[in-house]
Amino acid sequence: MNKLLCMHAFARVAESSSVATAGEKLGLSASAVAKCIARLEGELGVQLVARTTRAMRLTDLGEVYYRQCRAILAEIEEGEALLKRGHAEPDGTLALRVPAAFGQSVLMPGLARFQSRYPKVQLRIRLGDRPVDLLAEGLDMAVVTGPLPSSTCIARTLAHGRMVAAASPDYLARHGVPTHPSELPAHRCITMEGSSWSFVQDGVPVHAAVRAQASVDSELALRAAALGGAGIIHTCSWTVGNELRSGALVAVLEEFTPSPIQLMAVCAPQRYMPGKMRAMLDFLHGLMQEDAPAAPEAALRAPAARAPEFAAARPATAAACRRAHA
Repeated sequence: MNKLLCMHAFARVAESSSVATAGEKLGLSASAVAKCIARLEGELGVQLVARTTRAMRLTDLGEVYYRQCRAILAEIEEGEALLKRGHAEPDGTLALRVPAAFGQSVLMPGLARFQSRYPKVQLRIRLGDRPVDLLAEGLDMAVVTGPLPSSTCIARTLAHGRMVAAASPDYLARHGVPTHPSELPAHRCITMEGSSWSFVQDGVPVHAAVRAQASVDSELALRAAALGGAGIIHTCSWTVGNELRSGALVAVLEEFTPSPIQLMAVCAPQRYMPGKMRAMLDFLHGLMQEDAPAAPEAALRAPAARAPEFAAARPATAAACRRAHA
């Protein structure tokens, strides 16, 4: 006799205090239900149900087992419902925030394809480079650069990239090409507010005393300044990937590139991912795979053939989610 069926039968007996009533609910005979209870008691070696001529009641151990059965059966029911929902077409409103340059260069050019593929999903997209607060901003998902070692938000890697120092050919022709980070103080550098420039030589960090000619609060502004010949910038490879490929910008100090960085999708902890979020995660992952082969020296590299699910949820706090930075 099926173990799961026996658990169902036991739960119905516990709830109705009647073998006959439990059988009616399950479409079984009273004798079949009684055999289920007997089998469970035999396997467990304990009495689950106390029987008298007038009534049936659970023993103390029966109460414990009933709670366990209900939890297991509820998990199964929830999982089945999830799978059934998974066949439905993704729909609803998805609130998403992405870094400004990533949005302009990667996401927005592919927006028409997403809309064609998922016509029932309405997108509310925000572009920005300031720290993300998922809860306060009412966001379902955000794309950020990592790592996020102390955050309890759920994160999944979309691509691996690197930090790039770059300038326009015109600027380098006028001011020369730096060959070591120690030469940067003699150059015009455009920085992001609150950022620092890190380099590595033979695995050892190299200090760069950068003097900012100007500082901005947007990766788009940073890129525009470099394209206009204002100076050297230090930014994520996905911010300037197209410009490096076209030759509009030239990478410098490449032999001092630090460890790879990650582009990640993050969301608040949740047990199951809605279809609209699964759709966006797969779409973003696909966009990064398309971009990866053309990136200079593998500046962008998607991590897998299929976007993985978000990791299992861990307890989250609003403060932890605020630590995610776009």
